[in-house]
Amino acid sequence: MQVPATIKRADAAAQQVVIADISGHGMRLATPGVLELGTRVAVEVMLPNRKSPVTVQAEVVWSRPTGSPASGTASCAAEAGVRFVELNPKDRAVLMLYARLKTLPPQSITP
Repeated sequence: MQVPATIKRADAAAQQVVIADISGHGMRLATPGVLELGTRVAVEVMLPNRKSPVTVQAEVVWSRPTGSPASGTASCAAEAGVRFVELNPKDRAVLMLYARLKTLPPQSITP
């Protein structure tokens, strides 16, 4: 999965990231640089057909350089794992549904 998102930290400017994986408890992000462990971030995801972004409050639990741009994204040379700290249950459901539909092969979707 490759979903563009934005992370915002209290001590830094907003950064563009890519959500590479997502679960019910967290996500793996392709990031421009290594993030400090324990850093709180707000992850904003603009999903199709929504007027406002889904915002997730999360905490960095691991981060490492990848050595090269990740997944074809020229500005992402690191990755980080974040765990959800605060997420509205409805937003969690929307994210999980989107992630599931995004990863299903087209032939597996039946009308």
